[in-house]
Amino acid sequence: MPRALITENEIHAAPSLVWRVLTDFPMFPEWNPFIREAHGDLRVGGKLRLSFTTPAGIGMKATATLVQVEPDYELRWIGSLLVPLLMDIEHFFIVEPLSPNKTRFVHGETFGGMLVPVFIRMLQSEVMGAYRAMNQALKQRAEILAAGGRPEPSLP
Repeated sequence: MPRALITENEIHAAPSLVWRVLTDFPMFPEWNPFIREAHGDLRVGGKLRLSFTTPAGIGMKATATLVQVEPDYELRWIGSLLVPLLMDIEHFFIVEPLSPNKTRFVHGETFGGMLVPVFIRMLQSEVMGAYRAMNQALKQRAEILAAGGRPEPSLP
């Protein structure tokens, strides 16, 4: 039975600006506390190489395949842990316009496979904390840019 983890926040910036920050992979090490690195082709079928860090400092590396790339609206990828039957993962970001300069950012993941019951508590605590930290960092960076500012690197 698949499980889902979903977070969201409002960002006072245009959806196109939020999308630009979200998909500017080379800048992730400067501001993103969760997805520390992302490399790959931003197109459906493109492969991503990702490096994650949770709030407790747990680091993970993964490869994923982009299944949805809708500019200014949705980015979605799939991956698995070891083999697909053990844990399938679908990660998504939705950039939903609320007004010309206000965006709802929805960030989540669905998990399926035999290992989900083993890892669900860690997923609920560590992963949700990581999502919230990323959402807040994205909000901060996009709102500074929307106000005409130049964001300082927020991470070492």
